[in-house]
Amino acid sequence: MPAGSYTSINVTLGTSTGIFFNGSGATLTIGGVACVTGTYCKLPNGAATTISVPITLTLTENQAQWIGLDVNLNNAITSANGVTVDFTQPSVLTTLTTPRTNVPTGAVDSIDDFTGLVTAYTSGSSITIKSGTRGSMVATITGSTTYDDPQGLCSSAASISSCISATAPTVVSVQAYLTNTGAINVSEIDVIDTSGSDSVEGFIYPSSCNGTGSFGLFLFDSAVSSGNSTLTGLSYGAGFCLLLNPSAPFLVDGGLLTSAGVVGSETGFSSASDLTPGQVVRVQVSNVTAGALVGATVNGVLLRYSRIPATVNLISANNFSLNVASVPGYMNFTLSPLVATYTNNTIFEGVPNIGSLANNQSVGIRALYFANPGNSPVTGANFLAAKVRAN
Repeated sequence: MPAGSYTSINVTLGTSTGIFFNGSGATLTIGGVACVTGTYCKLPNGAATTISVPITLTLTENQAQWIGLDVNLNNAITSANGVTVDFTQPSVLTTLTTPRTNVPTGAVDSIDDFTGLVTAYTSGSSITIKSGTRGSMVATITGSTTYDDPQGLCSSAASISSCISATAPTVVSVQAYLTNTGAINVSEIDVIDTSGSDSVEGFIYPSSCNGTGSFGLFLFDSAVSSGNSTLTGLSYGAGFCLLLNPSAPFLVDGGLLTSAGVVGSETGFSSASDLTPGQVVRVQVSNVTAGALVGATVNGVLLRYSRIPATVNLISANNFSLNVASVPGYMNFTLSPLVATYTNNTIFEGVPNIGSLANNQSVGIRALYFANPGNSPVTGANFLAAKVRAN
């Protein structure tokens, strides 16, 4: 860009789609379609548009400058004509300073939990991961890249890094950093599936869509080794009605928290009674049937990380609680839930550590969510945080 002073950035967005869960207790009419309470429904498509985002920026010749854009989806949802998606509303897009506090030197931002099938891999050099909904990511493996295998899937291999393969189906979750030169460097690789089974990952929403033993799920991601056309044709947010195989194992993906002891099967996540809205799970599926809600049988359940926006209530040592009114309503908390962090495992962004958080500060946490805190690996904690991002 030419040197000079700039006051705005124009951002063009294509047509948007969205889904929501109606927990209002009443039937809502959205775009002329009735949405019954207790169900999930589609939002009207948001129109393609160009938004002018205010900024104060002076550039000199040959200067490299990264600019962060914060997308606030809450501000894009309006009550006009029932419910409407409108990205021209105030403060939908705002600029922010990069890098955030505590992002490593040389990096401008983090890439969290990019999950998918490994399609190319050179040990100690590079990895390519293909997500079923997010496309592919090519990233560089460095000398500081760490590996986790919380389920012991690579126990018979010489090392975790040698267990990863682009020819035998391997599903991994990758944490990475975007550098100031535009490169993507891997910070952690978490091996989460080597079975070759088709799997989908998503958000559990309140539903008993097919009676006892069933639950509803919004699709976040998928890994389809079989080429199943129903699964490969789905986009982010597709709805599932899943029927649990009674013999399905329940496991926990510790990821970044693996060395802190959050691994394998946990007493707080061992059966269907431990499933709850707001959890993110990865499930191995079979008997897939197409429909308004895709049907499938679940043959294995892996607890993954939920993403929760809220504000800080009280801080105590390595733990802090969330203001109950700020936690998403579908979680049905009546008391302030506790978040556990780990000194050598939890990543903090925006602040250097837990001691720098403030009461009522807005945070986003990426955490394992246990519905029964009495059975949580940390007594009394609903959330075990792999990451805390302070705003």
